[in-house]
Amino acid sequence: FCKDFSNGYTFSDKLDTEDLPPILKRIMQLHDDVVSRDKMIIGTLNIVSGLIGAASGTPDMPSGVYGLYDGRKVYAPLYNILFANAGSSKGDLNFCRQLAKPLKDEMRREYEGKKMEYERLMAAYEAKRKQKAAEQKRKTAGQRMQTTDWLTTKHLFLSQSGH
Repeated sequence: FCKDFSNGYTFSDKLDTEDLPPILKRIMQLHDDVVSRDKMIIGTLNIVSGLIGAASGTPDMPSGVYGLYDGRKVYAPLYNILFANAGSSKGDLNFCRQLAKPLKDEMRREYEGKKMEYERLMAAYEAKRKQKAAEQKRKTAGQRMQTTDWLTTKHLFLSQSGH
């Protein structure tokens, strides 16, 4: 992101913290140096972008969340790549993922609940289908028995009457 702190471009030192949402204000408070703040703000925006954009959109119909870039609409999610030397704390970005954990856990619980409901409905459907098949089989068997009984009765009647 910034090769050399003294010569690189930074942006967090130019932000008015009063205009920031609470989570970004907290990042500004937690990180002393500008490069760390830049890195964590970009990482946080990346994660939040994925939460608000990717979860509510499809390839055919992007989410309603967009920004303007060069006069064009740009839809979430925002992607970023961070290039830096070894030992430059790139691993700190893993902490940004923790922002999504509560929502991810909630989505997982919702998915599991819907999956269990689907499986319950499928089991009920299969049980009903098997019950109908068994009833149909009994009905068909009953009709065969009636035909067999009628033929047996007819045979007995004809044999007794001498025909």
